[in-house]
Amino acid sequence: MSPVIGPTCSKAGPTAQRGLHFAESGEKDTLTFPLKGPLQTIASKYIDKEIVFGIRPENITNEPKEGASTPVNMTVEIAEPMGSESLVYLKSGTGYVIARIHGEHLFHTNEQVTVQLNLDKVALFDPETEQVIS
Repeated sequence: MSPVIGPTCSKAGPTAQRGLHFAESGEKDTLTFPLKGPLQTIASKYIDKEIVFGIRPENITNEPKEGASTPVNMTVEIAEPMGSESLVYLKSGTGYVIARIHGEHLFHTNEQVTVQLNLDKVALFDPETEQVIS
């Protein structure tokens, strides 16, 4: 089993918009997006507490999908074209994630991209115990 990629410390909490949102800690270019489905229920136990967000590279795409995907804007740090797919290292405010993007798209350093996070495949962790929050 490969490790969960892209830990980002954050807090879950209500915002001016309805529902719970994940809001990355930091001052500049931080991720903020709505939590949907079971993830919202899990995070509701951790409102205004630090959590770690984890997602595997294959669960980040550049195309919208049915279900609980959510778009986020990130910056390309490094892109490794590998034929039918690319490994794209993306930066948010304080964290990094790796995306496995299918297709022959050429990504450029510092390019702003919108990727889709499959929220059905996200794991949230308690930063103190390092245990999955369920």
